[in-house]
Amino acid sequence: AVGRISGSPRRVRAVRVGALATVAVVLAAGSFPFWTGRLYSPDEGARAIPEYWQEAADWLDSRPGDGRVLVLPSTAYGVYTWGNTGDDILEGLITRPTISRGLLSLWSGTAEGANLVAALDDYVGSGAYEPGVLGPIAARLGVRYVLVRNDLDWATTRRPRPAALDTLRADPDLTAVRAFGAPGEHVLSDGAGTPGEASLPPVEVFTVDTFAGVARAETATATPGPASHAAGTSIGTGRSATRGPRRPTSWNDSSPGAPPS
Repeated sequence: AVGRISGSPRRVRAVRVGALATVAVVLAAGSFPFWTGRLYSPDEGARAIPEYWQEAADWLDSRPGDGRVLVLPSTAYGVYTWGNTGDDILEGLITRPTISRGLLSLWSGTAEGANLVAALDDYVGSGAYEPGVLGPIAARLGVRYVLVRNDLDWATTRRPRPAALDTLRADPDLTAVRAFGAPGEHVLSDGAGTPGEASLPPVEVFTVDTFAGVARAETATATPGPASHAAGTSIGTGRSATRGPRRPTSWNDSSPGAPPS
């Protein structure tokens, strides 16, 4: 407990003024980096988001319908070859609903949906992906577009490098519809890459040919029984969307490809 200050009124006022001045100096010193824009190291930030990202977001938002966007590879950290944005940039750019391991959490979906997206994300970049697997799953999740970002700093984030998704690019259920950015722009991490990676654009967009609309839950009133039924499988019940032995083999996010904690 703070004891009572004794002495003359002038002395009491002087002590109080001195204490307030000390607090003010401490607060000013602590907040100095915030007010001067030096809260983060210049090496850890990004001067500006490349224009091709805004162009991709505008194009997706201008598409008709409400089909979702599946973003691959996912990441919990906005670490790109062109800079570090801290949080992922997608939520601030794209208005259309997006599905990404880094954006989907227990408070924005269900545990089953989060596990499905995590397993799918790991499987696509594992090197064992088989063409034809993603289409039916994506369609059941209401995914109309697949956005592949090739400008992640894959070495830092421990996410799949661009070449690891070549099998996905050859998937017959996907059609390449747009590319944003120049070939090779911000694609190579630390200047290292394959000839194929050097020709890739930083952002690719594919359509899911098996897309048939977003599943909606409806209340059953005509017949007795369960209170509701689903016209398809939503992001919350997506586990049944996998098929046969070709499904992802893991339903958790603890695989080696997961972002660093």
